[in-house]
Amino acid sequence: MRRHIRFAYDPIAILLGTARDLFPKAAAEIFYGGMPVYAPKDATGVTYFHHDGSTPTIVIDPELPYCEVIAILLHEVAHVATEDPSHGEVRGGGHTAEWKKNFETLNRAFIEKMIPFSKKNPYLKDFKCHRGKCPRRSSSR
Repeated sequence: MRRHIRFAYDPIAILLGTARDLFPKAAAEIFYGGMPVYAPKDATGVTYFHHDGSTPTIVIDPELPYCEVIAILLHEVAHVATEDPSHGEVRGGGHTAEWKKNFETLNRAFIEKMIPFSKKNPYLKDFKCHRGKCPRRSSSR
């Protein structure tokens, strides 16, 4: 049997698999890279819905700590699942009820898939990103 190097625990793959199961029609291309010029100055992730109707693009700040990437990706995937070119936002700020429902549904399902990993692997006992306790990056950026 040939062995190979692989992730035994990959929260991003678990998150994207969960999203695929819940929202089979949703599609996006995800990039780690510099934030687009149109993004707010403090943005750590953006979803861009193209005017030509092509596949939306999610851009994630490559300087984020890994566990914050997961939280931002969950947020941005909820925008794609909402299928709303207005980015799921309502006038004056905030998100639509549909976006909130998609976000909560994805978040709950993701947490359920993460629990078995954190219970069976002692190295993961302190990894609480999926419970909203991700360490913040320093403000020295």
